[in-house]
Amino acid sequence: MKKLFIFAALAAPLFFSCAKEMEQALEQEPEKTPVANVAFKASIESLDSPTKADINASNQLVWATGDKIGIFVNDDGWGVKNQSFVLVGAGGSTTGAFEWDVEPAQDFTNANATVAYFPWGGDNNVSDSDSHFYISLPEHNGSDVDPTYTSGKMLTPLVAQVTRTGDEYDAINFKHAGAAIKVTINNLPAGAHSISLTANHPVYGYYNIDPANYADGMVENSAGVNDGKTTSFLHFAASDAERPFTFLFPVPPLPAASTLYFNIYDKNDIKVWSAGARTKGDVALGRAEVLEMPALDITPYKQFNSVSAEWTVIGTVNGTNWNADIPMVTDGSICIAKGVSFAAGGEFKVRQNKSWDSPNVAYPSSNYVVADAGLYDVIFDPTKGDSEKVKLVASGCPYPSAPVTMGIDGNMSEWASIPGTVAATSSSSAIQQVKAYADDDYVYVYVKRTNEGRFSQLWDDESGRGAGYYYFYFDLDNDSSTGTYDKNGKWEIGPFLYLFGNVSGTFNTSPTGTANGLTSLSGVICNGNATSDFVEVEVAFPRENFPTISSQTVRVSVYGNKDAGQVETSFTIPPAAPISISIDGNMSDWAKVPGSSTSDITLKVWNDDTNFYLYTSCTPGTREKELWGYKQGYFYYDFDFDNDAATGSYTNEGKNYEAVLCIYPFGGTKYDSSDPSTPVRAVADPVIMSSSDGGFTTSGIVFKPVLTFESSTFTLFEIEFVMPRANFNTQVNAGDVIKIFNWRSKGGGSTTFTYTVQ
Repeated sequence: MKKLFIFAALAAPLFFSCAKEMEQALEQEPEKTPVANVAFKASIESLDSPTKADINASNQLVWATGDKIGIFVNDDGWGVKNQSFVLVGAGGSTTGAFEWDVEPAQDFTNANATVAYFPWGGDNNVSDSDSHFYISLPEHNGSDVDPTYTSGKMLTPLVAQVTRTGDEYDAINFKHAGAAIKVTINNLPAGAHSISLTANHPVYGYYNIDPANYADGMVENSAGVNDGKTTSFLHFAASDAERPFTFLFPVPPLPAASTLYFNIYDKNDIKVWSAGARTKGDVALGRAEVLEMPALDITPYKQFNSVSAEWTVIGTVNGTNWNADIPMVTDGSICIAKGVSFAAGGEFKVRQNKSWDSPNVAYPSSNYVVADAGLYDVIFDPTKGDSEKVKLVASGCPYPSAPVTMGIDGNMSEWASIPGTVAATSSSSAIQQVKAYADDDYVYVYVKRTNEGRFSQLWDDESGRGAGYYYFYFDLDNDSSTGTYDKNGKWEIGPFLYLFGNVSGTFNTSPTGTANGLTSLSGVICNGNATSDFVEVEVAFPRENFPTISSQTVRVSVYGNKDAGQVETSFTIPPAAPISISIDGNMSDWAKVPGSSTSDITLKVWNDDTNFYLYTSCTPGTREKELWGYKQGYFYYDFDFDNDAATGSYTNEGKNYEAVLCIYPFGGTKYDSSDPSTPVRAVADPVIMSSSDGGFTTSGIVFKPVLTFESSTFTLFEIEFVMPRANFNTQVNAGDVIKIFNWRSKGGGSTTFTYTVQ
């Protein structure tokens, strides 16, 4: 009976120390033999920094589905002496069983197997003449059409001698034939597709190693055969989202002070990121060693840092009709217009200097026709041939957008470069288009409606203003199943604004309405443009008026009366500028902090890892005279840390709280109406209610109250204070949603703020 040989092998730990090699067992039975995890130390000196970092790595190789090893049979009776064996099962372990890929006709029982190697395929083989393992380190691992590389995949070839005692094969030890360079990117962006390594020495080509003298490492097959082969690539499948990714470049041993350059490219062949480094001047990278770069957070596409002064996109784009030029960002050569909206059948060109006149040119020669509606990126490379200069790709890569400066002035030209949503032609909605944009200070919304429906009634007089209004529904967590306001989906806030004046074609530049989730309508501004066929409005909402925005992608839906209908779009909101609060009486650092307001009182809340910061402002109110004097006016801050009004040790107005703070910040002598000189002042160190009643301790609390007077009349009271988070009996974590109820005595009003812990 023919004997079936199954090779059980340990997947070699990726790299070990210079004194100890990886081990793999090659046996007759498919039993797994454990081997200890191993580690290498490596250090690297960056080209732009003298900092040296020693990295301890436990880099372990495991077998993967479909892995093949080669076995060389040094026997003239075998016509094909390099035989392939394939992994049995799914892999994922440091041990694996290998069986014949295609079983030969010869009986392997007495075969003289002498060398084992990995991987099988390509130009990898053992020579019949000298029994050396000949290796081809490829220029491309995978390809754009076959992106086979996966995170952490080890490609450095392995080699081992195969020996036997009597009729049984001995366990064998696989050795690394070369070295590796390891690069981990913590935030590899969506769309990234390949990475290259360039060195000042060859990193791919043809090499060989003598299994009997593996410590000598890989050598070139012949002198100079690999000259110029200094750049290699790893090709991997692009992702739709940012992710961490580890790259392991297989390389031959490299001399000390080798210079290394890395470039990442996206699926559109645009460079994402590049960096340089070099090995330490006194340390070479030897066989079975890994050079591990420190894990990196990268800034993608930072070379696209200016707007092209020469090239723009024009056509039926972003709701325009060959009447507006869309700016493009550039790296000095390639130009990109990100997130351009097209209807099916839309057309465009990239033109020079915003002109059709000679000697200016436009590409392509015939209009580029877009087959399907959608959001696209337009890429223009002037260095390519005329037919290849313009490329249209589906949006997905995080290219930078050309900056936009919004002016709420009724001139809608700046909206041309902003994509949006166009209502379907079958829609009964008079709202034709909605666009949105955000910068550090404002969220902007543009609405265009046709003259359909009761268009003329928008300006009907109602209490000195027009009758037309819009609701602006914002989904701040990008989850249509959550939110307080329900209008064709759920929304966290839904401010309602009267935007139209009571004279046809006019607008309320400081619109009135209802905040509906905004802290207030303070600072909201509007303008518009009206013709007999349509009306456009643009609205700016201060970002500090919004509650916490937990998603970078925000949905907004606009609903209007007078048969306007409802249309939705989405936009990307930039991260808020870092907030730093100082308890110094200068309240300007609270300007962009979220909060909640009523007509009487405003509460704002912020936190860092150590402290909670709180701010309250209030007007004097009708009972101002009762505030002054020892323990007359006071504020309560009720903390609902689990966002559950049914739990907590402290009760107020039927709701339970985990902590309650009461402060008395109003000082001076009790007001005496017969003495107009009665002092009115704030207390530098307000009295705090006993901590035994509040669910917190008082140490480390710092207050700063400020009074504002106009013509000697008290008009506004503000107070800011800091409370160490450790003081509270109940602790919260980043992402927890809490509620804080703030109210003032003597008719000062109240407000509740729902806050997401930072």
